[in-house]
Amino acid sequence: MKSALMASILISFTLLLGRLSGFIREALIASQLGTSASADAVILILTLPDFMVGFLISGGINAALLPALKQRTGKDRVLLSHYAGSVITLGFLGLALLLFIFADVIIQIFIPSVDFYESTGFITGFSLSTIALPVAALIGVSASYLNTKGRFSIPGLSVLIFNGTICIYLMLPFIDPTNLIYFGVVVVLASILRLLFQLGFMLETFQIYGNSKFFWPENFIRKFFEGTIGFGVMVAAIIVFRSFHALNGAGEMAAFNYAHKLFELPAALLIAPLCIVLLQILSGLDGNDKKTFADNTHAGILASFTLGCVATALGWIYMPLAVQIIFENGTMTMLESEHITKIALLLFTALPFFAILQASAVALSAQGNPRKLTINCCFGLISGVATVGIANFQGWHQSSAAIGFLTFNLIAAVLCLGSIFGWTNPKRSTLRLVLIMIIKISIAAAFFAYIQTLNQNISILMSVASSILASFLMVAINLPILKPLINMKFNKN
Repeated sequence: MKSALMASILISFTLLLGRLSGFIREALIASQLGTSASADAVILILTLPDFMVGFLISGGINAALLPALKQRTGKDRVLLSHYAGSVITLGFLGLALLLFIFADVIIQIFIPSVDFYESTGFITGFSLSTIALPVAALIGVSASYLNTKGRFSIPGLSVLIFNGTICIYLMLPFIDPTNLIYFGVVVVLASILRLLFQLGFMLETFQIYGNSKFFWPENFIRKFFEGTIGFGVMVAAIIVFRSFHALNGAGEMAAFNYAHKLFELPAALLIAPLCIVLLQILSGLDGNDKKTFADNTHAGILASFTLGCVATALGWIYMPLAVQIIFENGTMTMLESEHITKIALLLFTALPFFAILQASAVALSAQGNPRKLTINCCFGLISGVATVGIANFQGWHQSSAAIGFLTFNLIAAVLCLGSIFGWTNPKRSTLRLVLIMIIKISIAAAFFAYIQTLNQNISILMSVASSILASFLMVAINLPILKPLINMKFNKN
């Protein structure tokens, strides 16, 4: 038996390696291509495998496959992973074929303001990258199986394999980063290596069970599609708002993407591990034990919200430093890095609501209510898109997409909380905890913000040390909220 806190720390460490490799990848792209049309093209090619793996793991797999695998053991669990993997892969093969045929139309939708014919081999490179889609399907199913077995670190380390392969290609002295045909081939190769790495840790699934009877779990298909749509809206939201931002001109898609990569770091290291473990715990509970389910859900959401607030405070203090270290080199100019910083600050403001939405989505999936998640996320997305229109009408073109993303997370999070706990007034004890938490973070953040602004010539090393100390302090002063995670246990089997 492991505690939710210890499992989350382990996952955070492995995800850290993957995210750091992702930052190196983005830094290499930024240094060689800046915020040019070619950078937009490279990022769009990378979008397919990244998005589809997240789409699957966050969607139908969390809503239907993972809980079903959790309830089965031995041969039955392996058979379910075989059948589910086959069906999902066939579906993604069909999707890949459609994207291959209509590649130029899809590109025009995502980057409407760029003449993609000017980039060498863009359409061909994008078409080649569609081969990675069925591979992404198998990555998602295998990651679900590994999480069910308690091998949480393997999917996180597989991201390191994917990003590392692309980084090696970008660092080769004889390659031309603007030749997108080769880049599309490398993305497919990186996806295959990522899949092979995961399969190496689940060799028991290679055993063939001949003439074994297999029955799909009850309502599996319905839950899978409902979960895929609901979580799919959550995953796709950032791509929708990124496409809106791309309307501002060439290179704007890349600028928004660089800012979102900064957003993804705390989202992946603090919030995602907690949600992965929370799903395991909630899925393994007795369906009739509603009190334990409600208590664990409440503790998980409150802890996620707290970590989101910590990340937001740190982001507002140290964002210029982070952008300078990661992106301000090569062809990247100071004006471009300042533009990325402004977008990232708005995205970081959404982190507390993003945290609530992620934890609430996990609870609704474990509860067997992915339909409510779908409805809530659709309302949130409509509200976010409407906000983009209003912001553009006010002339806030450079920040409208980020404001829309913030609105989406806020509305969807509130609606999901209402779906789980009802629309009664929250407990006074919860409100008191949240208020005290925000006050403590604000006091700690004010001190470090003052230190950071006291001396504009402070060294990068001292600033990094200050940010690490601030993060530990802000988490430490909120240990009473995180303490219930230690008492939440789950069985790896």
